[in-house]
Amino acid sequence: MAATLHASTRSADSMDHYADQFIRMVQEAPEPVRRSVIAHLRLCAGLDSAEVR
Repeated sequence: MAATLHASTRSADSMDHYADQFIRMVQEAPEPVRRSVIAHLRLCAGLDSAEVR
């Protein structure tokens, strides 16, 4: 069980690392790219509809 817990913790740490990299990459991207990524994430999260406004 300890090995499973340790592997699970490593996996969570790895996901945090990739999330941090993704956030940094988006922050450093040109404005149109940032807007596009944020719009896509909002759509995936159900915060916006796919309708053209």
